[in-house]
Amino acid sequence: MVFASASVARAGDAILTDHDIVPPPGVIVVAIAKSARFVGHAAACACCVRPDIARVLTAAYVARARSGRPHFKRVVVDMATDEWEAVRTAISLDAFVAGRYVAG
Repeated sequence: MVFASASVARAGDAILTDHDIVPPPGVIVVAIAKSARFVGHAAACACCVRPDIARVLTAAYVARARSGRPHFKRVVVDMATDEWEAVRTAISLDAFVAGRYVAG
């Protein structure tokens, strides 16, 4: 996972963004995540909602595994820099996502 502008994405990459974009050729837009911010307690808490970013990355992984989406090797996170730490936190605290994605 790379935190950068979508312009660095290359064929075989996926883009996770919080705004509408036109992806470069051969690049998949995984989803438009509303926010990486947490709602409630930690990700494992049954009474709380998972962050949007965790739901989006989980759905992308499952769709890719079921051949519903093309395989991608890397995710480019095209979000405002003030969201980057929230994305890293969401990834590290969600067991499913942390086991499948590495934030660089």
